[in-house]
Amino acid sequence: MNFQSTHALCEHLKLIISMPQMCDVTFLVGPRDEPVHGVRAILGTRSRVMYQLLLKHMAMTDREQEEKTSKKKKSKKFTCNQPIGIGRSLSQRLVIPVKKYDHDVFQKLIQFIHCGTVNITEETVAGLYCAALYFEIADLSMACLDFVERCLKAGKIETLLNSTRCYGEHKNSSVLFDKIYSVMDARYVTKNKEGGATLV
Repeated sequence: MNFQSTHALCEHLKLIISMPQMCDVTFLVGPRDEPVHGVRAILGTRSRVMYQLLLKHMAMTDREQEEKTSKKKKSKKFTCNQPIGIGRSLSQRLVIPVKKYDHDVFQKLIQFIHCGTVNITEETVAGLYCAALYFEIADLSMACLDFVERCLKAGKIETLLNSTRCYGEHKNSSVLFDKIYSVMDARYVTKNKEGGATLV
């Protein structure tokens, strides 16, 4: 017998990332440095790019700590009360600035990485799509494209266009722009045909 109860697990993981004291990495997101918390062991195993980002910042934190320790030793006021090596790296909270995404989008991304669930909206789909491609989370990027297709079929073009414009500096947004503009062009052609206009 193979019994699974994934709903409770997802809810517990959501609870963990809503409690800063239970997490060991904090992302400072957007121009206002709004915090988004996570567990680096989960983040690193779910995304290769996230793993490399965590390692990079752990190394930077270690170097900064070693420089501080060296200065304290030189001033002869140093007392060794910190863990050393990897123990120190894992015991310290990692702080990583993230400027290319807004808080709501990045929070949804981190929730998906932790729990495998996310609520995609017209306002956040462009940011989530760009983030999913950057962090190589294939199932989320495919879900975003599917959501965009559904929105376009439902005629929700303007909201999607505004959302995508917010992430226009991301190279991956070009895929969304192409989809949106192709639908707009098709509707323009149809409208003109129905009105009897001659297209030059």
